[in-house]
Amino acid sequence: QSLEDRVRVLWDRSYSAPDSVLQEARQLLQEARAAGSYHAEVNALELQGEAHFYLLDLDSCRHYYQQALGVAQRKEDLEEQAHIHTSLGSIHSEFGERDASLSEFRQALTIWESLQDTVQLCGLEVRIGGALDRFDLDDLSMQHFVHALRHCADCGDSLFYAHALNGIGVLHKKQRNYLKALAVMDSARVI
Repeated sequence: QSLEDRVRVLWDRSYSAPDSVLQEARQLLQEARAAGSYHAEVNALELQGEAHFYLLDLDSCRHYYQQALGVAQRKEDLEEQAHIHTSLGSIHSEFGERDASLSEFRQALTIWESLQDTVQLCGLEVRIGGALDRFDLDDLSMQHFVHALRHCADCGDSLFYAHALNGIGVLHKKQRNYLKALAVMDSARVI
């Protein structure tokens, strides 16, 4: 099985079997470095970070994602850097670390904007909106969901468009604007 195939298999199993993925990703990392495979190396590091996330070991999770970020920076791979910043933003959000989360998301947003990648911006804006909602920053959350709607309309991504509408509906519900909440959530459901 090729290194690339192993990467795909491990990502598929990262949630359901983090212990074994962690062990296999360590082995994959050694093999990737020996073979000079950048893609397998950066993914092996991210897989270790992801496994530690599911094992609730935030320090190790952060450590491996930071290592992956260093590898991506040395390779000057902006897309991978943006993906890693997005992952770190989501991780910090899950652990309630607002400032770290928003900092990572801002870095990802800056990269995707510079690359003018509306597909990635669409999904990232939805993630940021969700994180801001969890941190009770409702006005900022609404702004990001609205930005997501624009990006999703530009690239034709109906799934994230529906997620953004749902996020807006949740915010209206939090503000006790139930009629707007129902209308927006019904629109999301139709999609």
